Amino acid sequence: SMGNNSNLWGDAYLGGTRSGGGVVHGAVSYPTPDPSPCACAYDIVALLDEKQQYNDNAVLSGNPAIAPYLINGGLELSNNKTVTLPAGEYYFDHVSIGNNSKLKMSGGDVSLHVRHSFIMNNNTVLDSPCTAGPMFRIYAGTDVTQGGQFTLVNNSAVRALIYAPQAAVEFKNNATFCGAAFTKTASVKNNATLYMDESVWTGAPPLWCE
Repeated sequence: SMGNNSNLWGDAYLGGTRSGGGVVHGAVSYPTPDPSPCACAYDIVALLDEKQQYNDNAVLSGNPAIAPYLINGGLELSNNKTVTLPAGEYYFDHVSIGNNSKLKMSGGDVSLHVRHSFIMNNNTVLDSPCTAGPMFRIYAGTDVTQGGQFTLVNNSAVRALIYAPQAAVEFKNNATFCGAAFTKTASVKNNATLYMDESVWTGAPPLWCE
């Protein structure tokens, strides 16, 4: 679904229908079978179970600049905050980034393994520039059928690899996204802009049988 002056630079492979007046600056194709994981697909639940046990969270809980934002098993930034995560593999029950807040990174790729919702609010930023180099990698178990939310809205700016196969991801209200996303559904509207780059998948989990 694309509407209200939205743009997508890259190719779109759809398993369902396309609607709305947004512009795809690339090829639109409908491969058969649908472009979804097959029987030997990457197991997001198994990954989250593993990362819940084995992760670098101790680095965060031992950092007084980050520890206050580790709440109820999640990462929660209230309004107007900036938090910088060192390179590593982290596990959270949920992630919530409040209005005008920034989640930054240093030292290399930051992998966020999120069990439930991932929410970016007004004017939020994942500080990973739209150029080659270290980036955020988000592996989410967000399940739209269970009320899980995955939103990048209202002037949010993100560069990331997103693997959220059960999520209904919303890009809207002047949101800008650079990278690659594998989701159940995607809604792009209200001046949102997507720059899709297949190169960011280097080293990411496989999405289909080869």
